[in-house]
Amino acid sequence: MTRKLLRAIIALSAGERIVFFLADLFLFHFRKMTVSTDKTTDAVFELLEKFNFERVEKLMQALDWKWGRFETLRAPTIDEMRDHCISLLFTAKRDLTTVSSGGFEASYKINDEDEEIFTLRFIATENYIRF
Repeated sequence: MTRKLLRAIIALSAGERIVFFLADLFLFHFRKMTVSTDKTTDAVFELLEKFNFERVEKLMQALDWKWGRFETLRAPTIDEMRDHCISLLFTAKRDLTTVSSGGFEASYKINDEDEEIFTLRFIATENYIRF
């Protein structure tokens, strides 16, 4: 079914750039869908439900923390933070790694008992030293 759809997109597209853009867009979304299961989605939304976005919002206000969005600098809303975290969590699972952006850090791993573990953090400051 997916190859038929991709062929239809290519057949309907007039220009070469459009073909590559649509093919990339289709494959990007298809790849994202392959990491999502009902179990994964349930885990992500359970994690987000327990995460204290209100506390993060207060910290961002106190620090005058802004995100660059749509050519403006402003503090994100809680809904924007949630959406951003959903994207980070699914990216972490897809790539089996840790990703971070906007102060949020999302990670995914499978432990020795084959349990899947998502972690979500907001990091306001961090320091390290090498010696």
